[in-house]
Amino acid sequence: MQQLLYKYLVLHNRLNIPSLGSFSVGYAPAQYNPQDGSLLPKQPILQFRDGPPATADTGLLPFLAAELNVSPTVAANELLNFSLQVMAELVEHKRAHLKGIGFLTKDGTGQLH
Repeated sequence: MQQLLYKYLVLHNRLNIPSLGSFSVGYAPAQYNPQDGSLLPKQPILQFRDGPPATADTGLLPFLAAELNVSPTVAANELLNFSLQVMAELVEHKRAHLKGIGFLTKDGTGQLH
């Protein structure tokens, strides 16, 4: 599931995981290097927002269903199971590793970062 979620994030520059939050890819602007006169390209920045997304992502479940070759209902259950596993890991260890994306951590107030 993690590989598919990473693939979706790369393809769509956003990923909303129920019960966890939303990832989005932004870009830091290009920078001029005065030492050699080169222009450094814009750099991707992964951002995370805790809580439900402002707008629902209607493309994720059809994407997962097609990739897994299952119905959208089965894909929704798989996504929910993944989300619950991550939440359990956060409760137990205060952090969870999402391959290709990074670590989610839970602070003392329960906020995810």
